[in-house]
Amino acid sequence: MDRHPVVFLRPHLSHPYAWVGHIPFAYLLIDLLRPRQLVELGTDSGNSYLAFCQAVEHLGAPTRCTAIDCWQGDEHARFYGEHVYSTLRAYHDPRYSRFSTLLRSYFADAVGTFEDGSIDLLHIDGLHTYEAVREDFETWLPKLSDRAVVIFHDCNVQGRDFGVWKLIEELSARYRTFEFRHSNGLAVVEVGSQVPEAFRAFMDTALADPDAMRRYFEGIAATILDPATNLPVASGAQPRQVDCRVYYRTGEEGYDERRSLLLHLPEGSVRTMDFRFVLPDGVRPDFIRIDPTDLPGVFGLFRLALEFEDPQAPDGVGFVDIRKSGHLNAENLHPVGERWLRFASFHDDPWVEFSLAEAWQVVGDRPATALRVGVDYETVLLDPTLQHIAYEHGLALAQRAMAPQLPPPVDEERLFDNLSQLGERTQVVEQGVQDLGSTASHHAAELEAMRALVSGQLDLIRSQGDAVLENKSMLAHQQGMLEQQRLMLEQQRILLDQQHNMLTVLTRAGFIRRLKRLVGIESRTKEDQGRSR
Repeated sequence: MDRHPVVFLRPHLSHPYAWVGHIPFAYLLIDLLRPRQLVELGTDSGNSYLAFCQAVEHLGAPTRCTAIDCWQGDEHARFYGEHVYSTLRAYHDPRYSRFSTLLRSYFADAVGTFEDGSIDLLHIDGLHTYEAVREDFETWLPKLSDRAVVIFHDCNVQGRDFGVWKLIEELSARYRTFEFRHSNGLAVVEVGSQVPEAFRAFMDTALADPDAMRRYFEGIAATILDPATNLPVASGAQPRQVDCRVYYRTGEEGYDERRSLLLHLPEGSVRTMDFRFVLPDGVRPDFIRIDPTDLPGVFGLFRLALEFEDPQAPDGVGFVDIRKSGHLNAENLHPVGERWLRFASFHDDPWVEFSLAEAWQVVGDRPATALRVGVDYETVLLDPTLQHIAYEHGLALAQRAMAPQLPPPVDEERLFDNLSQLGERTQVVEQGVQDLGSTASHHAAELEAMRALVSGQLDLIRSQGDAVLENKSMLAHQQGMLEQQRLMLEQQRILLDQQHNMLTVLTRAGFIRRLKRLVGIESRTKEDQGRSR
């Protein structure tokens, strides 16, 4: 990794920050692959795509980049307005348009504009259901080159109908795959059979020691995004757009962005706003939830009303008593007006819920056309650094609230009585301890006598054991002597066998007969010599 300092570039950041933790690896991927064609499916505010473009420009890579998105959002990310696309384009076009294109299209409609086998790096980050992500992969698979690598975001998210993890399990049986687990997970799939050697070496290292590789990139990511708060800790993050969103539901439904309305504050200073949310035809919600923004701050609600066909008529508006709010996901503050609800949030998800039951009882069956919401933006923390400070402050307050409370004042007289009773019980316990001591001493003497008896028996057993060992040694010595005698007898037997064999050979050769004849002649000669004397 020392040969790739590109991982330490500083990025341009925009909300949301879910992908930001993988930006250092995005830098490295461009360095390892030097792709000829990069395509991203699902771009949102552009954190991942702008990081790819930044690395391409920094390295001088010969890469043509294309981001494909309808820039409307989806149920797994968020639904948003035109400002996300316009803000991204305003930053992107002056810097990267010579080699990069923002293609506003649905994925399936855009695939025909690319030649087969032309894409070296594909990033899939669209709708995250199993069916959707599998369709994206299979639709774009023919467009991948023999050098291709595909990355999938959110592979470490289960629930909410996310299915990327399931597809990665299937793909890992066909291709080499490595997964990062932080920032919702990022799966790296080696699809091509001729990937660059630098990337192949990375995969070898990552698969050999996955925990070490994950720790390395998690450490770099922590210098950009605080893993505890998911807020930027470095400069370069852009101030957030202030949006107000209203969710609506019936009694049996849950809140969902598909059943929500979104309005943006005009650019410039945050101010008091009187929003008019147009309700879809036939919508008659039982409950609404107002999210004044997704930023920390201090907010006030001063109007909540249903609007009908003739808002100028005396009964044209059905007001909701703001003071009868349901759950409040913030800190309730003292209101500045009689019919105000004022609250503060140290996190990025302030909201308040209201029931519309009383309002519908007043207006009857008349269909409402809009919802009027008056919001006072007293303070909104747009700067990411201030957002981080607010989060830490809120965490400290929560810990303080959970800390143990001080005990009530001590009743000294009652304490004295308790101590006296404790003293009496202590004396009883001490006497009991003494009695136990005497009993223990008696048992100790008995145990000592038993120990002496056992010790004597052990000494006898040891002496017998020594005698047995001595006898064993003598037997071993005698056995050695017998073995030597056996060897000597064996040698004599061999010698006799050899002599016997020799005599047998000589007999067969007639030597013994000639020897006997010779011995007989010699005997007669000696007899004759004796007679002659």
